[in-house]
Amino acid sequence: MHKCTIVIPFYNGNIYLADALASISYNDDQVEEIIIVVDYGSEAPVFDAINVKIRIINNLSSTRRGAGYARALGYNAANTKFVAFLDCDDLWGKNKLNQQLSVAIERNLAFCFHNFYHFNDVSYSDQIICNGPFTLEGFFRKGFTIGCLTVLLDKEALGNLEGNALKRRNDYYFWYQVIKK
Repeated sequence: MHKCTIVIPFYNGNIYLADALASISYNDDQVEEIIIVVDYGSEAPVFDAINVKIRIINNLSSTRRGAGYARALGYNAANTKFVAFLDCDDLWGKNKLNQQLSVAIERNLAFCFHNFYHFNDVSYSDQIICNGPFTLEGFFRKGFTIGCLTVLLDKEALGNLEGNALKRRNDYYFWYQVIKK
């Protein structure tokens, strides 16, 4: 089975990070390393020990670049074939990564994503369902939603990607690059 790198953009998210890392630990048999990209001006992340190597990359620019830039920085630094994303305030379910890697390998997918839940402090609030067709036109028309926590990319197939400093919808620019390839 292929191992995966997990990229976590980080900006003042210490309150959530331990839970995000704990959710990765449910999937740690498939994880080679976790790359936490710390954006400018954020305090260094604090995390409990888990059974996966954690690498910290600091954005050393003079300004805050945002999650889109951080995702690309972490993705481009990954040394594994597969790269997955998890924001520091998101959680994965048990066996999420194992199931997704199996599908990606079986179907030879360079880019895959899946349904997910929004939740609040009390419970799940709604399920976001990914309905196709998954075309570039459908993407532009917002015909489907790509949740960052659900994305798995094959870096060998896609190569490096550009970051961006967009304040809103920075993930859309990132996914657009992938869809174009």
